[in-house]
Amino acid sequence: MISVDDYFKGSEKHRTLELDAVAEAMLEKVEGLREEAEADGIYFYRDPDTGTEISGAKGGSGAGGFRPQNSTTGAALSAHKTAHAVDVFDVTRNFAAWCMAHLDRLREHGLYIEDPRWTPGWVHLQDVPPRSGKLCYIPASTPALADWPPQWQA
Repeated sequence: MISVDDYFKGSEKHRTLELDAVAEAMLEKVEGLREEAEADGIYFYRDPDTGTEISGAKGGSGAGGFRPQNSTTGAALSAHKTAHAVDVFDVTRNFAAWCMAHLDRLREHGLYIEDPRWTPGWVHLQDVPPRSGKLCYIPASTPALADWPPQWQA
């Protein structure tokens, strides 16, 4: 389970009661999805860089959790900056493959996912729609960072 404390790791001075409530609501949705994936045999690992199940930069800065407004990681309008997004560590890419095979479950939980070709090693989930409004969306105009997860290739 990803805790609110894990989510704000490295950004504690930016926490407010309002952001805690937003993060808690988003993480409850993510946890519901993760529980379903676990029931289907998906295992979640801790990122050795963050010590949590949130993906992040070396040194444990936790850039996959909350990002302050002045963060240079990711997009300027990233949902991480309003506590509406998290990057779940996924070194095996099994969770990404599971999510893509179960988009109906994401919809049921009110979650959106970045196209896994742009997120090698993590799954970006958010509980606010992206500008495109698509359930699975391409997050940038830059080329993909990876090929399709191996589980999708023949």
